[in-house]
Amino acid sequence: MPRVNGPAIFGVRPGSLVLGFFNRDSTVQNVLFNKFRYLGFRSKLRVRDLWRQRDLADLLDPSKDPFALIIPAHG
Repeated sequence: MPRVNGPAIFGVRPGSLVLGFFNRDSTVQNVLFNKFRYLGFRSKLRVRDLWRQRDLADLLDPSKDPFALIIPAHG
C-alpha cells in the first residue's frame, strides 16, 4: 500500500472512488493531503469520518483544495 506521512491509503469498491486514512503508528499523525486529482477525484468531494459517523468537510475543487487532518494514534 502507498503511504502518506505514516497512515496507509487504499481504494475499494469497483466503480466508486473511496479513500481511507488510517494511522498504524503509535503517535498522532498530522496529514495535509493534496493528491486527490492524482488519484482520480475530479469533482466536489464530501469528506466523512466513518468511525465517528459525521461529515468533516466539502472540498469544492479537489485539484486545488488540500485537506488537513489529525489522525489519532493507533491503539
